[in-house]
Amino acid sequence: MMIKTYATDKRNEIQKWIYYFFKIIMFNSNTLLHIAIFFAEQLRIGIRRTGYIKKKNDLTKEHFIMKSTAKKLLTTIGILVTLLIALAGCSSHSTSMEEKNYIIPAQKIDTLTIDVKDKKITILQSKDEQIHIVYYESEKDFYKIDLSDDKELSMVSDSNKEWNDYIGGKGSQVTRTIQVWIPDATLKNLTLKTSNESIVLPTIAFLGTVEVNINNGNIQLDKLNVGTAITLETKNGNISGSILGSYDDFAILSNVKKGDSNLPANKENGSKKLSAYTNNGDITLQFSE
Repeated sequence: MMIKTYATDKRNEIQKWIYYFFKIIMFNSNTLLHIAIFFAEQLRIGIRRTGYIKKKNDLTKEHFIMKSTAKKLLTTIGILVTLLIALAGCSSHSTSMEEKNYIIPAQKIDTLTIDVKDKKITILQSKDEQIHIVYYESEKDFYKIDLSDDKELSMVSDSNKEWNDYIGGKGSQVTRTIQVWIPDATLKNLTLKTSNESIVLPTIAFLGTVEVNINNGNIQLDKLNVGTAITLETKNGNISGSILGSYDDFAILSNVKKGDSNLPANKENGSKKLSAYTNNGDITLQFSE
């Protein structure tokens, strides 16, 4: 009876693994091979444990059936992993990426918004009075760039990929980097959003607000200078660096989960606003006058 209960639990566990395995196939497959290998290893360990749960002469027929079934499932997963590796060679990453340049006079823009995924955003100071954006795109991986009537320039990632286009690597770091040159003290507002990469903001003055949101990455500031407000938010990453101005200049709101912070949770007085939030990370910000 004890062996039957163990066998039933093992069957349910195997079915759960297979369900999540196929579910992952339908989404981003960058980590698929690692997860599949992990499942296979766990299944192998389960088989070995099953063989020693009782002495050999006490094993029931059902117990041997479960052991045989588990081995067949392990073989099936191995075949699937091999198939995915083969498909990776035919993925869209073989599609050539073309370098593009977008240039616009800074006085035509009040707000710059970049909202992308799995892309590194590098901010640099422009040597002229124009905003320069250098990026790479292909017919399957591209951006929508639009200038609105209220002078907001937005750059949003888009694609027409099939599910199998996500199998394999992400591509080179060069083609996954967006370089943005911004003149000092000309742009009012800057909003940056990305995932699985970090963002460094250099010593550039912004007349209004700066907002940075990252999922799985760090935010680094180097004497960031803002006119009204800074909002920084990251998950699985740290927020660090320096802000131009004194501690008394800022009203502060901060919240940290699973980490430490050198900022108060709530400070009311200040002509500017600083909001900083992180989940599974630390906040270490200094004020530089």
